[in-house]
Amino acid sequence: MTIIGEIVTRFEGRVFNTAGDAVLAEFSSPVNALRAAMEMRGAIAAVPRTSSQDMRFGLHLADVVVVGEDLRGDGVPRPTASWARSK
Repeated sequence: MTIIGEIVTRFEGRVFNTAGDAVLAEFSSPVNALRAAMEMRGAIAAVPRTSSQDMRFGLHLADVVVVGEDLRGDGVPRPTASWARSK
């Protein structure tokens, strides 16, 4: 997870929630989110006995509201629904 957080930060993002091995992050732009996802996929593929297919990504575009350290709004996927569909 450390490398994922470093990549998110490098592409002007922040991890705002995790659940198990899942990560929710926000980025300054959709382009940065896609670039980070491509780099993460390469980093995961470099780990022995893994492949680039071992990580799935979803991109949600919508307005969000910062509430403390969390994000709320239509742009924040409900983990149980969105992540279940990505498997």
